[in-house]
Parts: sequence; C-alpha cells; structure tokens
Amino acid sequence: MSFYRTLIIYFDGACQNNPNGPAGCGWAIYEMDDYGCDGFRVASGNRYLGFNLSNNQAEYIGLIEALAYMQMNNIGCHELLIRGDSLLVINQMTGFYQIRNQRLFNFYNTVSNKLSWINSDYVEFAHIDRYYNGEADFLAKTAIPSMTNGAMWD
Repeated sequence: MSFYRTLIIYFDGACQNNPNGPAGCGWAIYEMDDYGCDGFRVASGNRYLGFNLSNNQAEYIGLIEALAYMQMNNIGCHELLIRGDSLLVINQMTGFYQIRNQRLFNFYNTVSNKLSWINSDYVEFAHIDRYYNGEADFLAKTAIPSMTNGAMWD
C-alpha cells in the first residue's frame, strides 16, 4: 500500500454539444508538499466517454475514475482534498445542493461508495476556478477524438 500525508484530486469533464456528447473526462492526483502546494504528481488519466452524456455526468465520471485508480492501486492518505471546477458536483457531494436527477444520484452514490473504500482519515471537497483546474481540463478535452465530417480521427 502507498500511503501519503495529503493527496489532492483534480477532476474535470468535457462535453461537446452538451448534453449529447461526445464527452470525455480527466483527472490528476498530486501529493501536497510541505508548503501546501501541489508537489509530486502521483497519477493522472483521461477517458473518452462516448455520446449521450451531459457535461455534469462527465464531471462525475472524472472524479469516479480518480477514486477508482486510488482503490485499484491501494493508495491511501491521511487527508484527501478533492478539487473541481464543477459547482454542481462539489455542492452535491457536500450536501449543499439537492440531487434531483436520477442519473446524477447514481453517480453521487458511486463516488460515496468509492470514498468508503479509500483509506483516508479526512476528505474535503472544494470548488476551484477553472484556471486552477487546467491539467484536468486539458486531459478531459484531449480524451474527446477530433470530429471532421462525422468521422473520428486519432
């Protein structure tokens, strides 16, 4: 097991032609340094999600992918700080917003379930400006293949 003092998850989702897609998600996990800044990047990833997803769904999936990576690689920490530019996801996860959409409620439950399997003493969610979420944003957008004349190109 890899155990860290403090980890920061940055997550994002992207959807062209929201809510019909195509969509992608991205995430990055950093170890916080002694000064409270991003230190060593532990891992990052992105995934193409296909069509018929909303941007909010892609945002949730970005967070789920990061948590799944931690779970699969047995990564734990004393503090887990989760940062995203999605006001909706952050406020739903903290209980500030109600969840009225069943699909989003399913994503909420998946995140909650994953968090229960992560070895962490403390979890904090915080909304950040898009400017500070650049890496996750870039990963989410680059997960979506280019579309030209209806064809996908690598």
